[in-house]
Amino acid sequence: MQSVSPSANRGEKRRAMETKAPNMYKSSLQRGSRRVFLLALLLYAILGLFFLYFYRYQLDPDGVSYISIAEKYASGDFQRAVNGYWGPLLSWLLAPFLLLGIPPLISTKLLSLCIGALAIVCFRSLSYTFQMSENIRRVLVFSVVLIVLQFAMWIFTPDLLLTSVLLCYFIVIFRTDYAERTHKGALCGAIGAIAYLAKSYAFAFFLLHFFILNGLHYLRSPTKENKRKVLRNYILGLAVFCVL
Repeated sequence: MQSVSPSANRGEKRRAMETKAPNMYKSSLQRGSRRVFLLALLLYAILGLFFLYFYRYQLDPDGVSYISIAEKYASGDFQRAVNGYWGPLLSWLLAPFLLLGIPPLISTKLLSLCIGALAIVCFRSLSYTFQMSENIRRVLVFSVVLIVLQFAMWIFTPDLLLTSVLLCYFIVIFRTDYAERTHKGALCGAIGAIAYLAKSYAFAFFLLHFFILNGLHYLRSPTKENKRKVLRNYILGLAVFCVL
């Protein structure tokens, strides 16, 4: 049998520990980042419920229309609920709150807080697409908490909802591996259609932005195969968007 010297064993153990150290540090950093983010969401929820008492009667004229449309959907009056001015998505999301018997004014604030939480989650997820330190990311997330809270409490419009949906779209389209996955183009088209249902502004915005970003992905693709994948995703995304 071949014997192994104690010094060789120590060397192997040291190399193993050096290999594990970066992974352990990265894992610890991720756990710390998640805890800070959960703290930001908890702060958002506490402040939202606190300011709900003071802003429960705050409503803009458009909010009255969205409530009226949501009441029609909740009562099954779909024929009169459809109109050519206000997007339906916000009223669709409000209708379940009304069906639960929650007063309309409170329902608008609760829905806005839920949409705001989605915006914060999407914003943090999108931030990992860009290179920045974790400290800067934390500062940005806590800053966004205050901005989103102001929008959620002050008015009831689809602007915050549209922002949340577009953040979801940016998470997909800005990824460097966008062209590698067939479903990403279709997913972008579906999210774009949802954004349009939130607010008609998204119709022109999505068509233009989706065209430009796919063009950039096409130009940076190193091979013809990758270029074909980008073109495939673009066509598939447009098809899904138009169908929905």
